[in-house]
Amino acid sequence: MDAKTVDIPYKYGDQFVLWPLADVHKGNDTCDVVRLKLDVKKAADTENLLIVGVGDLLDSIIVTDKRYRKALDATPSESVVDDQIGEMCEILTPVKAKILCLGDGNHEQTIIEKAGTNPTKRLAALLGVPIYFGLSWLLKVNFREETGRGRSLTIRGHHGWGGGSRLQGADISKFSRDVLFWQADLFIYGHVHKTKADIVEEGRMVGRDSWRTFQKKMLIAGTYQRTYTTTNVSTWAESRGFPPVTIGSPIAYLKPNAEAGVDVKLLI
Repeated sequence: MDAKTVDIPYKYGDQFVLWPLADVHKGNDTCDVVRLKLDVKKAADTENLLIVGVGDLLDSIIVTDKRYRKALDATPSESVVDDQIGEMCEILTPVKAKILCLGDGNHEQTIIEKAGTNPTKRLAALLGVPIYFGLSWLLKVNFREETGRGRSLTIRGHHGWGGGSRLQGADISKFSRDVLFWQADLFIYGHVHKTKADIVEEGRMVGRDSWRTFQKKMLIAGTYQRTYTTTNVSTWAESRGFPPVTIGSPIAYLKPNAEAGVDVKLLI
């Protein structure tokens, strides 16, 4: 697992918008490209916007994969991975300067293992994104004023693991166990194609003889892939009875505060 630090200049009172982008599955016909492009356009016009990629931006399903469905392959040629990298690069170019990092998902990891090329790393290089991560990572965001005063926020990111859930609370329960093992402020997960948020409280000593509660914020980063088609073609997820999903991503508002920390407000 990799860990990196980035420095973000700010003026006191500034608020930042964090967009965790996950499970786009570009290249699959069930990817809502129209909605994605609308969100990218909005992001390009949003001041103080930061983006972290949490994996499966590319569908990366080739014909030898058991999940492949010819009817749902939206890539224009036989160069499936190359096409998807190029198309995603074109879509994200308007916001490339706002992307802090790109991480892998299980779909891209399959290509690394089976095809000997790294789709996410190649996409990051094309976009000029400074940080490429694997499946899991820690990112410390240092907000720095011109005076030298700073505030920091640590993000724990993981694409996610295990099978998807058909129950509302199961994914929150699964990922909240991981929250217990890491000292971070914001936890972001993908993989399960849900948009969820939660808070895990943790008691810590403060000073010599007192304590207070700290909040660990958790986001499940949503998806741009529909579970079901509007035709008689069944998706892999449909064949396993997964529920329909809301398209889009949650966001987090980050505001460096006067007490040497960063306030985090989740919006889903």
